[in-house]
Amino acid sequence: MFFDAEIEGTFIYRYFTLDDTKPIIESNYSSNFDDKSQKFGHLNCRPLEYYFEAIKIDVDISGYYMLSSDSDLDTYGYLYEHEFDFYSSVESSLSWDDDYCENRQFSISTYLHYNTTYVLIVTISPNEDINMQGPFSVIAKGPSEINMKRIGM
Repeated sequence: MFFDAEIEGTFIYRYFTLDDTKPIIESNYSSNFDDKSQKFGHLNCRPLEYYFEAIKIDVDISGYYMLSSDSDLDTYGYLYEHEFDFYSSVESSLSWDDDYCENRQFSISTYLHYNTTYVLIVTISPNEDINMQGPFSVIAKGPSEINMKRIGM
């Protein structure tokens, strides 16, 4: 369930909550950016230079889910329905986030449909060294387990 709250008349914040009567299921995915990782640019026509990982996501139950990162790296997350296009990465994404609550991690809250394939792209901030490497995790919370699997592009 989403609801908006207006604070001090100038900012609108979107909050994400789950039905209190249903358990929240947490799923985890861990990986590492290293020399074998694929690279791509963050905007159209930029050289392919930042490490990224494409993760296929499927859910068993339609509902609201939260996808967030945990890493020492400054991570970005881009969520796509069906597939990911290297050349229109931001424009074609369903949702994306960077620095949720200014903690250098992404957090995407959205409604995911059963029997629909999604692709989550995890990459690093363009403010980081392009060769920055290290581990990262994706934590998913929602009404059912989320199946996450690395896919090659």
